[in-house]
Amino acid sequence: LKAGYRESSRGRFHLSFLGTMLQDDAVVLQKSSPWRFLLGPEQSVSLIHLLDSKAKSAYQIWHADNTAGGHTIVVAMRDIEDDMGPTCLQLESHKLIQYSDYFWAYFNPTRIARPLLKKGDVLVYSSKVLHRGEANLSQKDRPVIVYRYDDPATPAPGTNFIGTQALAWYGWARA
Repeated sequence: LKAGYRESSRGRFHLSFLGTMLQDDAVVLQKSSPWRFLLGPEQSVSLIHLLDSKAKSAYQIWHADNTAGGHTIVVAMRDIEDDMGPTCLQLESHKLIQYSDYFWAYFNPTRIARPLLKKGDVLVYSSKVLHRGEANLSQKDRPVIVYRYDDPATPAPGTNFIGTQALAWYGWARA
């Protein structure tokens, strides 16, 4: 394990750029990024990290990055193939969190998206969307840069341990 990396699940490593000598470069880069126009003026960068899903890494639990809102941006550092464990999103799952719409959730089938990004492609989604990194079944690593933007008044995760576990169970049941 390299210094500064944190393993969130088997074979999935995170290296934060915030609070390191890379912070200034990462912040300057995101200020000129093409996705800034999508974000509200109240949102500021709250997380910038390298996420490296090593070959044969496990999947993540289903989770929302911030149940209070915000945006997550994923930038592919290489072409992501289907067996490399792409980010998997439960489409419209933010409605459950945003509106506590259990009626909607019960009667609507889950729709899953697994975008296969090319190097340099950008994936933008609401931080309320249930998602996870799939297992990397390939022999290749899958590095991505993750930016998260939150309103400083509602920092991530926007829920507690019990809420996080409930979302994980809900995600499993719906997938």
